[in-house]
Amino acid sequence: MSAVAKSIPHDSGPGHVSGSARYVDDYPLPENCVHLAFGLSEKAHALYALDLSDVWAAEGVIDVLVAGDLPATNDVSPSAHDEPLLADGTVHYLGQPMFLVVADTHLNARRAARLGKVDYAEKPALVTLDQAIAAECRFGDPLTYAIGDAEAALEAAIESQVDRTAAAASVTDVAATATAEYLDHLAASVAFGT
Repeated sequence: MSAVAKSIPHDSGPGHVSGSARYVDDYPLPENCVHLAFGLSEKAHALYALDLSDVWAAEGVIDVLVAGDLPATNDVSPSAHDEPLLADGTVHYLGQPMFLVVADTHLNARRAARLGKVDYAEKPALVTLDQAIAAECRFGDPLTYAIGDAEAALEAAIESQVDRTAAAASVTDVAATATAEYLDHLAASVAFGT
């Protein structure tokens, strides 16, 4: 049975319209759950040094992590491996996470994250592609995704388009000739009263 051009109700639709749908915030937190909050950069491009002593001393703080403390690779990108979870000595954009607070409540984690002291050595912000290229600023080597031979496919498409254009011109010529012959025949019929 085809679903094309048919209204098919979504599985969660009745819950949404009735107000009975459950969202992640509707579920109770497990006992002894920890909460996380990021300490974020206030500069767009800078080298930095952290003083996290006040963060460590804040109420409810269990741990404070920087890039070197992470138990796995410091990367959250889907494929290019060019997006660190936490900055590591240089921030590249405003709001980039620099450290992570682990605390007993969400509020304590957020309060502690605001207590980090950061000494910035600002670098020029690179806001255009030309500025980034001139500064040779890249997160990694260029990455190209490719399947097959793109140049051959483009050549075949151009040849196919040329063939279609020629065929269309030929059809247009035939149609124009047929239309002219029909109009001549029609005019002759009218002239002779047939």
